[in-house]
Amino acid sequence: MRESEPRQNKLGPAGVKDFLDQLPPLPKLNMLSLAENQFATADFSPSSFRQLATSAPGLEELNLNANLLGSDQAMLCFVCAALPSTLRVLHLGASSLDGSNLGVMLPILNLPCLECLSFVQARLDDRGTAMLAEWLQKKPLPKLQQLDISGNRITREAIAQLQNSLHTITGFKQLKVGGCRQSADRRG
Repeated sequence: MRESEPRQNKLGPAGVKDFLDQLPPLPKLNMLSLAENQFATADFSPSSFRQLATSAPGLEELNLNANLLGSDQAMLCFVCAALPSTLRVLHLGASSLDGSNLGVMLPILNLPCLECLSFVQARLDDRGTAMLAEWLQKKPLPKLQQLDISGNRITREAIAQLQNSLHTITGFKQLKVGGCRQSADRRG
């Protein structure tokens, strides 16, 4: 099996835990979509998520869109700490990744192979974008080629700051900003 998509099943915390606990060794699994299962709450067992890297050692793409990431900061930290370091593509859209959540999430990420990161409609704000720009200058994602921040409420100034940071990454190709609305409050 190369791909698994239990997405849109609305499994919730207990269902995703059961799915991950029962996941057999799948060395050829390279894409998993857990989108729209809304599991990242205080009711979820983080130990189940840690097993993902062991069960799927070749996992390259993970879709965690619309899973309530950021609704519980402790769970956000657990999930981010358990992300397989083999990931090349990570989708974190429709999350709650404002400045306070990015502040705790970014230092935990260890994704040296990541090429594409998506924050589409992730409630990214100017403060979070500034944190992301500062973090990226430390080159924690040396292979990053594409960043998608479409659909967030970010000012042009914050986007420009992020672009400047991205230009320091050798091989970076594209920043997607479609549908970003300028926030009324420029303080972020």
